[in-house]
Amino acid sequence: MVVGSSKKLYVYYDERYPYSWIPHNIAKIIARELEKYDFEAIDTTSLKNILSEGSRTTDKEYVVVFAQDVVPDLILDNPNNPTANSLLRLFLNVGHSIVWIGDVPLYYVGKIDGGKINTPNAMQNVLGINSNFINTNKPVMLTVYGIMFGLPTWIGTRPHQRNLPPGVSGVTYTPLAIADNTQYMHAFIVCYKHGVALPVGFIRIYDFPINKTELITELFIRGIINVATRDLVTTIWSEIKILSERVNKIAGELDTKFSTLKSEIDSLRTMVDEILKLEKEILEAIRGKQEDKKSP
Repeated sequence: MVVGSSKKLYVYYDERYPYSWIPHNIAKIIARELEKYDFEAIDTTSLKNILSEGSRTTDKEYVVVFAQDVVPDLILDNPNNPTANSLLRLFLNVGHSIVWIGDVPLYYVGKIDGGKINTPNAMQNVLGINSNFINTNKPVMLTVYGIMFGLPTWIGTRPHQRNLPPGVSGVTYTPLAIADNTQYMHAFIVCYKHGVALPVGFIRIYDFPINKTELITELFIRGIINVATRDLVTTIWSEIKILSERVNKIAGELDTKFSTLKSEIDSLRTMVDEILKLEKEILEAIRGKQEDKKSP
């Protein structure tokens, strides 16, 4: 099923590299689900090649979904202190997109031996994302764009401050989901190329630990697909399909309840008829005894 024919769609997953909030078995499930929708699964070597190829072409948007939430060292200029000269950022600068889920973007850099480097400033230095975030545990509130792109809601845990950090320019934020404190964003698009019809760039969603198989629902996967493709027609039809399914489910439940209620009413009617019949028999018996007493 082609969901983004105007885009080249990829999903990154590599068990040789470490993770933070998305265990390898869960990342594998996410990758396999996206493959059903024409996403090509790639490892770290292929990821580097795709980003390099994409940074040299703009005729078609490349979109890479990171199914695991630690960035590999191969796509950064300096794994210990990466900068905006990293291949990851060059890929974004020309108008391609990355979808990031799970833990804070670029908080860790992963190595092929499974080790992780703590790089809390990389999100700002490489991506221009405000590194100020808070820890919370509350339902997110979707913005107009979040609704347009068909995101589901979730319990957010690490929203970022929504204003640009000092020294960062040339990028803009498009909030997709905000916290009850509206100065923080749980989901957003960081745009590096401007003058396009819909936002492109670094797309951050699902800021919570994705560590259980039951979290990988149809709505969860659809949300990733919707922000990856940003195809409003597909999104609208998907929402209509969901609404139709819900209406049919409710109608079925009502039919079941009506049938149950009708059966109960019929049973009650039978019981009432039997009670009335019994009452009639009792009255006739009483009347018969009274007449017997009157007889000489």
